[in-house]
Order: sequence, then C-alpha cells, then structure tokens
Amino acid sequence: MTDARLRLRDPAARWPHGERFAHQLIDDAATITDAEWEALLGYEWRSRLTAACLIGVDRSERFRERIGDLLPTSEVRFSDNT
Repeated sequence: MTDARLRLRDPAARWPHGERFAHQLIDDAATITDAEWEALLGYEWRSRLTAACLIGVDRSERFRERIGDLLPTSEVRFSDNT
C-alpha cells in the first residue's frame, strides 16, 4: 500500500486535530445534564439531531427510548410527485 493510501486511512493524517477534537467532544457530552438533554430533544429537528448524536457519543442509554420515539416523528411531510 502506498504512503498516500495509508495517510487516507489514518484520520489523524487527514486532520491532525481529530483525536483531540474527539476526546473533547466525548468529555463535553459527559457534562450535559439530563434536563439539558430533554430541552434539546424537545426543540426543533436540528437540536434533536445534535442531542441524539451527542447522546450516542456519551454512550448514554437513559435516552434510548426517547430517541427511538422521535425517530418516526417528522415535522416535514414529503409527497411523491411521480
């Protein structure tokens, strides 16, 4: 395998701050309170998506059912115009 291909497989080679960013994201997600998670999950889709991602990063199981309940919910309706 060429050096260029090895660098593409290594996230740190693509973005040297990636590992530090990931650790900080994990640390920050662990500091968010349950009330803050509930507030984010109760707002619009962008906040819910952000909360769901950060809850996943935190590996929190407390909100698994809540996120599952939100998955089929959509405020936007799409129609098939074919």
